[in-house]
Amino acid sequence: MSLATLHRISKKQLWGALGALLFAVASAFVIIASLNQSESDVDTTPNTGLVTRVIGIVPASGGLSLETDTGSIKVVLPEGVAPAGTILSVSQIFEESLSPLPDGLIATDHAFEVGLFSEAGDVVELSGEATVSIVFDESVFNSYDRDITRLVIGHLKEGIVVWEQLETNIVEDIWTASANVSRFSTFALLLTNPVETTALTNDPFRNQVGLTEKEPAIVPSSATVSVPVVTPVPTSTSRSTSQPTSVPTATAVPTPRITPIPKVTPIPKPDSRAVAEAYFVAENWSMAIREYSEIISSDPNDRDAHFSRAYSYHRIGSYWPAVQDYDKALEIEPDASSGIGQSVVHNSRGD
Repeated sequence: MSLATLHRISKKQLWGALGALLFAVASAFVIIASLNQSESDVDTTPNTGLVTRVIGIVPASGGLSLETDTGSIKVVLPEGVAPAGTILSVSQIFEESLSPLPDGLIATDHAFEVGLFSEAGDVVELSGEATVSIVFDESVFNSYDRDITRLVIGHLKEGIVVWEQLETNIVEDIWTASANVSRFSTFALLLTNPVETTALTNDPFRNQVGLTEKEPAIVPSSATVSVPVVTPVPTSTSRSTSQPTSVPTATAVPTPRITPIPKVTPIPKPDSRAVAEAYFVAENWSMAIREYSEIISSDPNDRDAHFSRAYSYHRIGSYWPAVQDYDKALEIEPDASSGIGQSVVHNSRGD
């Protein structure tokens, strides 16, 4: 059922829906009482592992640059890489929610998910390469003993659940790691274990470590051998000419090349109602409830937001919140016709 169809429901149909919900709630209480269960046994608090999330809509012309509020994670879409009107989402996640890492890789607290979706909620693939950047702090900088070769951006291939190490560019002066990607999923800043090397030492007999040959034993001889004494013959002293000592030439140390990150003009955050309706049409009820709640917190008398959130609660089985939102919608506009409801939606979206 579309959002426009819901707004054309008459008052009589709305009261009928409320009656059905009340009956379903009463039935649920009877079942719970018969099973002797208490409400405290059920944990309804979602645990998605998300820390923070930002979204942006790809413009018709130009690229899109999106970063978290802390500025630690940034995603850059060059122009033409993603279709105009698609929604780019960047969500910072907890380290504990990452898929298991293979041996030799250590996770840091810089992990995030990136997704590109259509207005209907479908996943959209990139037609080129985007850039993901991570700004890390001094604790990470010191944890790898200032060896930049140990830092790498990991990319989770969701289809086969395998971590891929991306070719990572590190700018040590500003503590930033970046990589080019052609597919979005889960990313994390990882540390590789240091490679242990054993230095080889040589003994006087040119053997490697632990392979020293035994010196030959000296066997005493019973016979005494006399050694003749040689009288030295004096030689003429020649005057040597001293040669100047050559000074080694210093070897030039190459300067590391820093690849600049392209600067793209940030795009304003999209309207909350457009995002809410996109989740509603895609039947992503939990995310729709979240977005409509933000709209209601800004305007408690928004009848359409109450009505749409009521229907979303209804679809996931949260009956009491649905009844409360239906009551609020009737209280705000008890005799609203479909034409007035559609006008309110268009005015709120700014069409």
